[in-house]
Amino acid sequence: MQKIEVTKVKQIFNEGAKQLTDKIFIGDKDLEFLDYIKSEYESSLSPSQLKYFKRDRERNISIISLF
Repeated sequence: MQKIEVTKVKQIFNEGAKQLTDKIFIGDKDLEFLDYIKSEYESSLSPSQLKYFKRDRERNISIISLF
């Protein structure tokens, strides 16, 4: 069998921290996101999606609020 060379990506810690910062909610962004899900998200769904959203709404909002 041939050896397959594995190249590791070297990443500076600051770059990794910046990428994580871009993905997490800082300040009131988490509350804005929850408000969006509670009020505005419904209008963007199709009728079949809306049926499941309404069924699981409270559960999903509770799970999202934990993060």
